[in-house]
Amino acid sequence: MIEERAQVVAVEGDNVLVQTQRQSSCGGCAVKSGCGTSVLAGIVGQKMTQLTLPNTLGAKPGDEVLLGMAEHALVAGSLLMYVLPLLMLMLGALGGELLVTQLGMDAELTPIVGGVLGFVLAIWLVRGLLRKSATGRHMQPVMLRIIAR
Repeated sequence: MIEERAQVVAVEGDNVLVQTQRQSSCGGCAVKSGCGTSVLAGIVGQKMTQLTLPNTLGAKPGDEVLLGMAEHALVAGSLLMYVLPLLMLMLGALGGELLVTQLGMDAELTPIVGGVLGFVLAIWLVRGLLRKSATGRHMQPVMLRIIAR
């Protein structure tokens, strides 16, 4: 289980609004001074992420809680976000190339258009699948325990 600390900001009925601070792993890296990611993290700064979760522990505003999320949910979401669009882009370009050989269409433009259409279709599919899976319990983080009141 992946764990992250969060601060309870508000209680809304049976739910709590928690806030986590996005962190970069650059602080512990030996080459942070020569890395572009470290520079970018310094420019962008620390951002806060807010989530609404069921208040299963009776947390109150100001409490620090430990959130947990199953590893498989993170891996599945990452594959969906990164691999599916890339795969669809390549399949669209391949489909465009097949149209070139079968129908004698423009040899340069058709694979490009096919790749773009495949990528757009993948983004549309990812949005729909993420909306559907975001409501599922297996994709939601849960409050594990209250760390400090």
